[in-house]
Amino acid sequence: MDDIPEKYERLANHIKNHPENRNRTSVPSQIKIAIWLYERGVTESRDIKLRRKEIEEDLNLTLDTEISTTLENVAKTDAVNLHAPLSGRSFIASDRLDGLEFRPSEEVIKIVDQEIELLIQDLDTQGPGTPGEVVADGGSEGQTSVREVVAESLGVAPSLVESTILGEDDGVERMDKYDTAVQAVESSPDVTKGEDYVPIGWRNAAHRYQLSTVGVKLVEYSKGLSDF
Repeated sequence: MDDIPEKYERLANHIKNHPENRNRTSVPSQIKIAIWLYERGVTESRDIKLRRKEIEEDLNLTLDTEISTTLENVAKTDAVNLHAPLSGRSFIASDRLDGLEFRPSEEVIKIVDQEIELLIQDLDTQGPGTPGEVVADGGSEGQTSVREVVAESLGVAPSLVESTILGEDDGVERMDKYDTAVQAVESSPDVTKGEDYVPIGWRNAAHRYQLSTVGVKLVEYSKGLSDF
């Protein structure tokens, strides 16, 4: 990378010459990401961290390697910090919850059952002319129905959707089946999901990234003052 401003040369050289980066093709992209973090003020000293998705949505750079690979590699240098909240634990998230839950509590299961009722209403009430039109045995006339999408995701006949979900005595299993169904509906290009119900289930804590104090010093300290 010959076009790096002089201000960032020491940061770039630090990343390029780091032992973790021997023979890595992602080095140019790592340098771009590190400079981008600095210019956006996403630094340890400001206590600002961003998820990969947030970085990807705002990033106005062309990278030579996939962003997940780039972030994973640059985080192995001490120029960028990677934060794995909650020690990588999974949690339960829903718009209906005030915060995160780390176990399927009674409140969570109650919310799951309320969401299931809303899903079933959507299966039954999408009227004629909509993507979810329901006819005999849950089929649709000339188009895919929400019921069919849900049934396929659960591996059952359309007429067995309700009993498959509601017949699950274990609350966690019921939650997982509900989440499988809703995610299938949301991702299907053939149907329109009702607005009343939302996904709920296990989520993985997202990694967050920031330029480290070392990275900032590499940019801001002039030669001869970099004895940190």
